[in-house]
Amino acid sequence: MKNLYYLILLSLIFSCGNESSEKADSGNILENLIFTVDTVMVDAGDDIISLQWNLSISTLSNDQKYLFNFNPKTNQLEVIDLEMLKLKEKFSLEREGPLGTGNPRGIHLDERGRLFMIAFNEVRIYSPSLDSMQLIKLNADNLNGLNAGESIGTEFKITDDGSMLITTYGIAKNAQQGLAIISLDGLQVKKVPFELGQKIQPFVRSFYMDGRLMSQSVESIYLNEIEGVVLASSPHFNEVHQMVLGKDSISVKKYFSEITKNSKPIPTKTKSETFEEMEALYLESRRQVDFGRFYFDAKGKMAWRVTNELDQEIGDSLIFRQVLTVFDEKMNPLGEKVLKFDAFGYKFFKDGKLWSYVNVQDELGFAVIDFKF
Repeated sequence: MKNLYYLILLSLIFSCGNESSEKADSGNILENLIFTVDTVMVDAGDDIISLQWNLSISTLSNDQKYLFNFNPKTNQLEVIDLEMLKLKEKFSLEREGPLGTGNPRGIHLDERGRLFMIAFNEVRIYSPSLDSMQLIKLNADNLNGLNAGESIGTEFKITDDGSMLITTYGIAKNAQQGLAIISLDGLQVKKVPFELGQKIQPFVRSFYMDGRLMSQSVESIYLNEIEGVVLASSPHFNEVHQMVLGKDSISVKKYFSEITKNSKPIPTKTKSETFEEMEALYLESRRQVDFGRFYFDAKGKMAWRVTNELDQEIGDSLIFRQVLTVFDEKMNPLGEKVLKFDAFGYKFFKDGKLWSYVNVQDELGFAVIDFKF
């Protein structure tokens, strides 16, 4: 693999105004935003780094020096040195057996260096040396605290200390009724109701064939943990639901944007009976505002979010604009700005800079963005 290093220096100064239902004393810190972008490439030597899943099964080490990327095809764990920008080593893991990985869809490293492999109904916890593994089944028979008919959601978040798993709970085919905080030691479930699940239910699209329900869309609830505070948010609404770990109540902060809409309109039609109708409903949903995940900068003590909104249509092409919003550590908005910014894809903050995954001719690269206010 070629050892490529690209440098793109962009010095751009923007200005705009901002009001919010959660106003900050400092005003809009993005008024005089300057940022630079360095595109850097990771050297894999004579080896290959798996990009088939776009780093979707990856996690950052707690010291932010290494990225761990799991390749489900080869069942290898790739360790990427982000300081040296090179592939450090690969670990070949078993798929079955006492140390088997199963089929994870996400991984996580906790503060002790333990590796968590997360599937739809289980978590496998590996020791830092990968020589022992604990398998935890996340079903109603094992979990203590779910009522009859209740189940947990599909998006999981492991807390930084590795003691708890955060997800949602609800009854099959009904709204996600609240947050489920699961102790990974005793598998005790703590349920905290919220209104977000009911709010997203009208956006669920259903496909019927001969009167039978064939499929339904999955309306995401994004989950984050920022220094002991759980954040739940939706692509549909300009708001965040917060819960301090150890507490039983959820607070809601609703934001006001002068640039984008503050919610998606409830669709007038959500049922389709042909593939053409199903595609039309999907395309209509794409035309609506979409609020992204939160990314936390531990160094700057700020959270960042990118909102995607339709700007114009040219023929069959949809042209979007991206709006960057920055929040303080208490999730108060500090400013917003229209930027040409990739709203999707794997991202993380490292040493105060945002690293965003890019594929450069099937080689691993990152756009490293340094923001100055």
